Amino acid sequence: MPYSKYYDNPYNLNRHGCIGCPLCNKKVMRYEFQLFPPRALALIRSLKKHMLLKPNNYIARNFSDEYEAFYFYVVEISMNDFKELKNSMFEPNFKEFINEYLSIK
Repeated sequence: MPYSKYYDNPYNLNRHGCIGCPLCNKKVMRYEFQLFPPRALALIRSLKKHMLLKPNNYIARNFSDEYEAFYFYVVEISMNDFKELKNSMFEPNFKEFINEYLSIK
């Protein structure tokens, strides 16, 4: 296989694997999604489809939309802390936050 440019500057990735792999740490996952926003958007679309097809599963029951589910997936936060965040006085707009983080207009 050819050498991957992503091991060198400015990327400096140091692992083999899928972008957004749940087995890597969250900081690496967020960095990879920032490098490759289309991959993040693909996961968000998949979450939406999954929630529509399986409305009684854990994801659909605990998150009001795909952006909430994606946010929870990429941050290091407990479900209790996430619920507190959602129910705070200034409920975050997860879609806006994620699109800004990924530099998507």
